[in-house]
Amino acid sequence: MLSYLKKLHSNPNTLFYVIPIGLFGGFVFWQSLLNNYVVEVANFSGRDIGILQSCRELPGLLAVTALFFLLFLSEQFFLVFALALMGTFIIVFGHMHTIFSLSLTCMLMSFGFHYSETLRKSLATQLVHKDILSIVLGRFRSIGSFVSILAFGTVYVGWKLLHLSYSTLFTIGGSISILVALYILIAFPKYEIKEQQHKKPRFYKRYWIFYILNILSGGRRQLFVVFAPFLMVSTFKLEIDKMVSIFFISQLLTMYFAPKVGKVILKIGERNALIIEHLILIFIFAGYVLIHTAWQGITLYIADNIVFSMSFALDSYFKRIAQKKDIASTTALSFTMNHTLAISLPVILGFIWLSSHKFVFAVGICLAAASLITSFCLPKNPRQGVESIFKERQQAT
Repeated sequence: MLSYLKKLHSNPNTLFYVIPIGLFGGFVFWQSLLNNYVVEVANFSGRDIGILQSCRELPGLLAVTALFFLLFLSEQFFLVFALALMGTFIIVFGHMHTIFSLSLTCMLMSFGFHYSETLRKSLATQLVHKDILSIVLGRFRSIGSFVSILAFGTVYVGWKLLHLSYSTLFTIGGSISILVALYILIAFPKYEIKEQQHKKPRFYKRYWIFYILNILSGGRRQLFVVFAPFLMVSTFKLEIDKMVSIFFISQLLTMYFAPKVGKVILKIGERNALIIEHLILIFIFAGYVLIHTAWQGITLYIADNIVFSMSFALDSYFKRIAQKKDIASTTALSFTMNHTLAISLPVILGFIWLSSHKFVFAVGICLAAASLITSFCLPKNPRQGVESIFKERQQAT
């Protein structure tokens, strides 16, 4: 048994099947409890949730600072530390009651989450072969959905049947992340990164499509993570058991579809996958503008979560065009770019929300349309030296 586990852990792909247990296991507890917790305990308004979510996204804007820590820490060890940091402040979050303390604790938790995500993407791009990266990421997403289902189920049972307090449930979620971090530290060998990585942020013109799509994706994510669930709680008055049920069903479908999406991306190519994703998103955000019932909102939320699996095409595209030594620095920089809109939009849209939630989701239509236009700039066969359709045409002539 021990020899089998040792052999299993020697394959770096296995690491990316364990990370989602800690990443989603903790974060989903926090996410599923958040909206009801802040409304019931701290009497949050749309403005308040916007402020808190902007604080949560600030560490994403500072994700490039991960490069400083990589001067004296390996990416793999830093990932372990980040997961443990996230888990610790998920636990602390459940004991806070004011907008200041909740926002501060949320920000510290978010440093752990965003560093984990940055390092996970960087390590996957370096350690997983480009021809199977979309498949591995699809499995990552599927495992994350399975873990999320278990987390949502635990929250539902804990809240509805066992009558556990918010603080107890936050503690369970945070402890999962900490335990997984310890497991990775003890059980996995240190994988060798053959190509020395740049440790300073650098902007490369050849990655311009990757940068733009990351920026637009960050804005779109806020509408899905922040305002879609808040709409169902604040406007349609859904209670925590119903919200958890929605998250549960959404993750169950994602668990089924995500590995299939990874194979589809490999078959149709990153360009077509991203075009399809953003075309569907336009209709989803238009739906949010027009809805009048909770069931319509639930349907759109579930559809959005499934479509999000197609975003792995962007990481797969980057793997194909990137020079190996650029991966760590470019991943960190793109993650920071991803949060330029993510940190500003929640506050701005939070104030707009006070007038009408329809205007908020109309912004989502614009973001999806801009992403769609940019996706058409990807080449059919992306590779080093052919990062855009314009470079592809140059080579053809």
